Amino acid sequence: MRLKRGLYKLSDEYVSDLYLANKLYEPSYISLEFALSYHRVIPETVYEITSITTKTTRRFQALGKTFSYRHVKKEAFTGYSLQQQGGFSFLIADPEKAFVDLNYLRMVGGRKPITRFNKKTINSTQAIQYAKLFNNRKFIGIIKTTLHDISRNN
Repeated sequence: MRLKRGLYKLSDEYVSDLYLANKLYEPSYISLEFALSYHRVIPETVYEITSITTKTTRRFQALGKTFSYRHVKKEAFTGYSLQQQGGFSFLIADPEKAFVDLNYLRMVGGRKPITRFNKKTINSTQAIQYAKLFNNRKFIGIIKTTLHDISRNN
């Protein structure tokens, strides 16, 4: 069964969606809304598997699912770890990095930062360190303000 040019699987073989997300477009790690849902930072169930890459932004349809990839610069391509599920390994962003990745892409797209999420799951110090990787003072300020507003409301 063809998944994309040069990538195939046996039709009766099980392949983890998270493993496949890493293999469809390399290098990449799962992040954004999907990682936030995976780590229970946001309450929503997310069906599109969203990832970060240093390559061009892309979107694939495979096995009835949508896999999307958003570009970040190489300096910000970090903050993920190797996880296991069903005998398959995959790279996924830490909760703080997924939070920062999503808010950075929202800022670039002219959208406001997310405000509905489990505040206890985000380490503010770590999130600010990840925000600094983008080398954008405006963005660092947005993350600090968002996290400050959250801690002030708790």
